[in-house]
Amino acid sequence: MSKVKKIIKSVIIEGFEAVKDSAKQIGETISPTGLLESAIGPKQKNNEFTDYLKGLGPLSEEQLNKKKKEYEDREKSDLEKARNILRPSIPDHMKLPQKPVESRPYEQVAQDEEQKKAMAVEAQKRGPTQPLAVPKSKPKGRLGQTSQKATTEGLKKDTRIG
Repeated sequence: MSKVKKIIKSVIIEGFEAVKDSAKQIGETISPTGLLESAIGPKQKNNEFTDYLKGLGPLSEEQLNKKKKEYEDREKSDLEKARNILRPSIPDHMKLPQKPVESRPYEQVAQDEEQKKAMAVEAQKRGPTQPLAVPKSKPKGRLGQTSQKATTEGLKKDTRIG
């Protein structure tokens, strides 16, 4: 019996600990700071380089901007040097093509269709180039009336009996 009691007791204690941990997590997400962080996002860290420059000593904003520009220019030149050194060592099959590759026939057809559609849309936006022609003759007859119906009078005169 004592083993059964210990097992039941350990199961209950572990269950309460799980509930306690989940309640703690819920409390953290519902806290005002947690809600603000979830709505706005976590605090953004300051730029490390700017912090470093500020730590150097009392520098004005102009001096800070000047140092940033110098640093950026130095970084760009270092990157360009590294690219120039690495470019010849890249195998031919991994190099980017220098000229733009001509489009394939089906791509060309798709581009032509897109251009035609664009032209049609432009034409619709501009409106008709010529106004519709106004009819010069007077309407004859009634709307929906068919032509004269065939009669059998001519057939009776020409037919022979016998």
